[in-house]
Amino acid sequence: MGAMGTREDILERATALFAQHGGHGATLGQIADTVGLRKPSVLHHFPSKEALYDAVIEHALAPFQEALPGLLRAAIGEDPVGALLHEAQRIFRAHPERARLLLRELLDNPQGMQHRLRTAVKPWWDVIDAAMRRGQSVGVVRQEANPAAYLVHVAALLVTLEALRPSLRTLVDEDRADDVLDAELERIARIALLTTPTPCSGGVR
Repeated sequence: MGAMGTREDILERATALFAQHGGHGATLGQIADTVGLRKPSVLHHFPSKEALYDAVIEHALAPFQEALPGLLRAAIGEDPVGALLHEAQRIFRAHPERARLLLRELLDNPQGMQHRLRTAVKPWWDVIDAAMRRGQSVGVVRQEANPAAYLVHVAALLVTLEALRPSLRTLVDEDRADDVLDAELERIARIALLTTPTPCSGGVR
């Protein structure tokens, strides 16, 4: 395995362990074992556990920065609510442990996450906010809605649902609990924002 592959593998395995045990619960030894390396080999790529943890958080946020063009297209498309939700769900479904990791970090390190959110999330957040305000100007988005606050609430619902989905799905007495949960989140998001909500298009499966 090449150096880049090894580094990426360490990040992926460390993400899963930190998501499960937290930043203090997972050890470098555990991470090295899951990758099939010795601890010094992990330290060759990341000089300390703290450096590895920082890299893991950046790695978890990176897909949202990479998805910026798609998110912006979704924000100005014919179905912004459904498209934005589906794009975010696609990212989390590819790596479900990232939602758990980010939720842990939001709770355990709120000050550190404030800085990360300002640098990694706020730029595209502002663009989507502006697109929603343009929707208000043409009567598509509810005048009483605050787009920035709306985005905060929907993002919180989405991250929490994805992080806790294995437990929460047991509370929905349905054969297709995931589909039901996704559709209801989308319905809530549409009703809260749009003056004439369109039918839900269904979540990412």
